[in-house]
Amino acid sequence: MNRANDALLLLGRLLMAALFLPSGVGKAMNFAPFAASLADKGLPYADAWAAAAVAAELLGPVALILGVLPSWTAQQLVVFVATATGLSHRYWEFAEAAARRSQEINFYKNVGVVAGLLFYSVSGAGSWSIAGLMSRTPEPKKTDDASQAAKAAAA
Repeated sequence: MNRANDALLLLGRLLMAALFLPSGVGKAMNFAPFAASLADKGLPYADAWAAAAVAAELLGPVALILGVLPSWTAQQLVVFVATATGLSHRYWEFAEAAARRSQEINFYKNVGVVAGLLFYSVSGAGSWSIAGLMSRTPEPKKTDDASQAAKAAAA
């Protein structure tokens, strides 16, 4: 992969992380109201689901930024986004046009986020990542002809 592609993959990872991280910090800082909002939606074990959401929105962006386990990270974030979308952006349930449109925009925005995560899952994190560093094979040591000839003569 060339440097331009690696730079774009890094930029994409940073932008995707910027979507999740502030939301995760906000939910962590206001955990009780967030858990209560999930309970109000009828979700059982709201505290456990809230903790899982906060973990996904804090750990997922860190993994994106570092480029750790790209496929696994993308899959976990896809599950999180799909779940959050199904719980919070059910635009078809809104009768009032402005509220319905707002939820519809968020629903389809999340569909786009899932698409981006699927691309990330397939493309990987690029060379400028921990995954990229771990996949590199060391280059063989270069020796000059004189040292190779000396080794051959000694053998």
